Amino acid sequence: MPGSVILIDPNSTTPYYDVAVGLALRKLGWDVQWVTTVCPYVDFGPLARGLSVHHDYFRLQSRLNVQTVAIRRFLKALEYPVDSLYVYWARRGCRNTIVHFQWSLQPHLDCVHARLWKRRNCKIAYTVHNTISHFLSSSSIKRQNPFLHCAEQLFVHSEFDRQRLVQDMGVPVERITVIPLPSYVDFYTPLTPKEAFATRRQWGIGRDEIVFLFFGSIREYKGLDDLLRALSSAVKVEKQIKLLIAGRPFNSFAKYDTLIRELGLSSNVYAHINYIPDSEVRKYFGVADVVVLPYKQTSQSAVALLAYTLGRPVLVTNVGGLPEIVEEGQSGFVVQGERPTALAGAMLKVAQNRERLRRMGPYAMRLAHTRYSPQVTAQRTLEVYRRMIES
Repeated sequence: MPGSVILIDPNSTTPYYDVAVGLALRKLGWDVQWVTTVCPYVDFGPLARGLSVHHDYFRLQSRLNVQTVAIRRFLKALEYPVDSLYVYWARRGCRNTIVHFQWSLQPHLDCVHARLWKRRNCKIAYTVHNTISHFLSSSSIKRQNPFLHCAEQLFVHSEFDRQRLVQDMGVPVERITVIPLPSYVDFYTPLTPKEAFATRRQWGIGRDEIVFLFFGSIREYKGLDDLLRALSSAVKVEKQIKLLIAGRPFNSFAKYDTLIRELGLSSNVYAHINYIPDSEVRKYFGVADVVVLPYKQTSQSAVALLAYTLGRPVLVTNVGGLPEIVEEGQSGFVVQGERPTALAGAMLKVAQNRERLRRMGPYAMRLAHTRYSPQVTAQRTLEVYRRMIES
């Protein structure tokens, strides 16, 4: 029987995920409210058509359009408690519904927020998108510990994440459901071969070059330094290997720029160091032969699902939950062994069998439309919602 759910993503951290799952739930007959803030990068109005969208968080900060990071963070810290209460008060007629938090920004305060909802006989779910911090320091999951035990049901994206919650946080295994990240089939379509060829020529990429794509925000944990060292070894054997770096650095790109020069890789690297507009994303995957994720640590990565959506196989390191979504030799490859030596060997293995890569791309795309489709994600999520209601 259809019900209602409130998806709460205060900072619009995972808007594509929220919209994809929300729309799929809507198609299954559920009433869906998406409570968030204005996304500064993409206008989700047209994409989220069919959802009830409410920009109830950080309204002051959004109106003022503050650019200074420190001031923006200070304003958000002040606004968050007030906005959380407003979200609850504005939905004073909502009872017996699912309140599904996507992120917990202030765990102790969010526990208070959740208890208020429970007084209305609402059920609390929480998706733990990251069980590993995106900074190489202490794990952020420990800070989220209070809210982990406040929510009645937790969602994670890999078996690796579930084991971390059970072993490190003491969460009962029966309260955790593993549902992989969904693909982006609702938002992107791949380039045609003709479009891909034209874009490669426009960007100066040779017809015979084997392009490895490193895509997304550039952070320390993503291992771009290891990838560059691996590339340095690989090009000594296969000179046609090229690396396309596309994304904006979290701090500075200077150290990677220096490394490229020191390793003599200037002719082997295409660097597009900036935020990639939504309209341009498919071009980067279209010109690539394979998408590489040389991460040092991670829970899971949406870049891999984006690669599948756009018909590209992946090359991933054996960390976190990444290997769980790769079918070896079918949708991608998992690097075994020490970085960057093993990564260089894997790049050569991939580059020397381009015909196999061409077969792997369509297979990866089929996975995006089947196993990892938003509809499958929503259906599995609904099964958990129904158990929560029945309990």
